[in-house]
Amino acid sequence: MGTCLVWSYLALKVIMILNAALQLHLIQIFLGFTGHYIIPQSMDSVMQAKSHDLTEKNEQGYLFGWAVVSYIRSGREWPETLLFPRVAYCRVPSIRLVGGENAYTAQCALPINMLNEKIYIFLWFWILFLLSMGILSFVLWIFRTASPFHRHRYIARYLRVCKLEDEMRRRSEPTGGTTSVKNFVDDYLRQDGVFLIRMVAINVGHVMATDVVEAIWQSYREKVEGSTSPLTTSSSLDKPSAPQEKIRKIDVGFV
Repeated sequence: MGTCLVWSYLALKVIMILNAALQLHLIQIFLGFTGHYIIPQSMDSVMQAKSHDLTEKNEQGYLFGWAVVSYIRSGREWPETLLFPRVAYCRVPSIRLVGGENAYTAQCALPINMLNEKIYIFLWFWILFLLSMGILSFVLWIFRTASPFHRHRYIARYLRVCKLEDEMRRRSEPTGGTTSVKNFVDDYLRQDGVFLIRMVAINVGHVMATDVVEAIWQSYREKVEGSTSPLTTSSSLDKPSAPQEKIRKIDVGFV
């Protein structure tokens, strides 16, 4: 194992970020938001907005949610949009008279558009929230995986909990540092191993991650030194054979 899992996970993060950004872009295209997304006050402005080329790209269309929030924060009425009109002209048939049928043009309320507009605003902010969280998560995992110092410190914390750090320092002096944390992380676990331990800690808990690190460390020490330490011998006498098999299975995953 090397860096395959880490790069796959980061690629998945990038795909999620692109997916959220693409959804915002597609919403802007399908709904046709432009700079004239808020209904003007005068009739002349309405005619100018209709004559405007709505297919022209305008970055203000992506800021529709912020425009609505600014209206609400300033105490103004919720802005009406050209895409979700609340009032429209409709033909109302009248009572049939002798000699023909008359119809009237009246203003009709469209309450369903008020609901559609609220749903869109919620989805707009939700996708924006997912996009922000995806970017923050991607930056965080880049920082976790690219920094050797943080990888060493992360594994050393679990070894300290297992009370193996002091023993490791003592044994590293006569062996020239072959059992140090740096060699254990860089040569044995590598980035994929540290990544899997982080996943175990996040999804299962730090207790299980501590047990996994302890088992892998014991296997690594036996592999490097070629002999069984007193700590390993005493633990093998106290524990049955079943846990030892589990430890060997864990070791196979990191070799």
